[in-house]
Amino acid sequence: MYFSVWHLSEFSKFHHHRGVLNLYCATSAVTLCVQKQKAESMIAGILIAQVINIGTYNIRPWGWRLSLGLASVPGTILLLGGLFLPDSPNSLIERGQFEKGKQVLQRIRGTQQVEEEYGTILAAQEVIEAQFCLSQS
Repeated sequence: MYFSVWHLSEFSKFHHHRGVLNLYCATSAVTLCVQKQKAESMIAGILIAQVINIGTYNIRPWGWRLSLGLASVPGTILLLGGLFLPDSPNSLIERGQFEKGKQVLQRIRGTQQVEEEYGTILAAQEVIEAQFCLSQS
């Protein structure tokens, strides 16, 4: 849905209405996030992007490049940060690496007492496998 609203706003025949349509696009994205209780970060992101765009608007002829480059900074930080994250205990258990999954869970929680949560993860994995087997037959 988000892409279709963006597409309509960018390719509108009415050039003077593009800003309003882009605002509708941002508002619809915030509305989707409000339903998931994540509106604060979405609104903050839109505000920061708008401040950057206003700040780079009068830099000619390469201001748009600076704005686009600055927009890539958060994504780059997330990408590089993701390289150092361990696999989640759920994904390790799903792949059959039970002991490693338990070790990661212990490291994340900061305690050796993770038996209850580890058991919950194992039980959930068994349910998922059972549902998968039923759907395959």
